Amino acid sequence: MIKLILTILLPLIAPTVLYFFWMKLRRHKAKAMATGEPLPEWEKLPWPWLIGGGCILTVVSLLIIGIPSTHDRDSIYVPPRMEDGVLVPGHFEDAPTNEPTQQ
Repeated sequence: MIKLILTILLPLIAPTVLYFFWMKLRRHKAKAMATGEPLPEWEKLPWPWLIGGGCILTVVSLLIIGIPSTHDRDSIYVPPRMEDGVLVPGHFEDAPTNEPTQQ
């Protein structure tokens, strides 16, 4: 049930909920500015800088994760496994070649 909510319902409903929340905040700000009321402290924050910084950090982290590591692109990942009661960590092995063996 939780998988259904997180993978289907949340992505469908979240943009609408965020939009309505944003519209409510915009109306509140417009009303406060029209009547001359002071804005709440959180509305005075530098939201464009905060959002821009978050986007830049996201791009940087995605680039760092995507940087190729030391293994060859054609290598095969072997997941961790138990051998004789000892945990063998996951590692990369060279891919088998398709060349016929000589006999």
